[in-house]
Amino acid sequence: GRYDSLCMQGENSFVNRLSERVVTAGNNAGIVYHEEPFEHAFDAPVYQFCAFVDPADEHIVTDAVSHSLTTRWCDLFCDIIPANGGKDLGVAATLERLGIDASEAIAFGDGENDLSMFAAVGTSVAMGNAQDTVKDAASYVTTAVDDDGIYNAAKHFGLL
Repeated sequence: GRYDSLCMQGENSFVNRLSERVVTAGNNAGIVYHEEPFEHAFDAPVYQFCAFVDPADEHIVTDAVSHSLTTRWCDLFCDIIPANGGKDLGVAATLERLGIDASEAIAFGDGENDLSMFAAVGTSVAMGNAQDTVKDAASYVTTAVDDDGIYNAAKHFGLL
């Protein structure tokens, strides 16, 4: 393919090419990716698919992959999700199944891919390491994820 891509299938994650961009993303996440032919994506269900494109080129992905949307939490790549999917829909389905009103739910996030989830709950908490757009959209900003951000927010809201 034209772009570097990442495929995640349960226990198996692989890339079509180990470019500098892919290695950098892996290093940032503490993951060592391995290269496999992308035909292996047909071997098992795909849980996440990412394209390593600049934000300015993201439209190329959305133009080429019908019925899909992209979300992003860093400049190195975008997540490709079904147009009828997303964190907001997953949260809504979970809350409905558990009989919890959305106004009583709290969501935590640090990337722009969490913004739709924030809109689906009553309280949205941005981690201290979150992008500014995420902090601006949140109803509360806690400390960074590595500084016990979820714990500190839970204490703030009287959950602990």
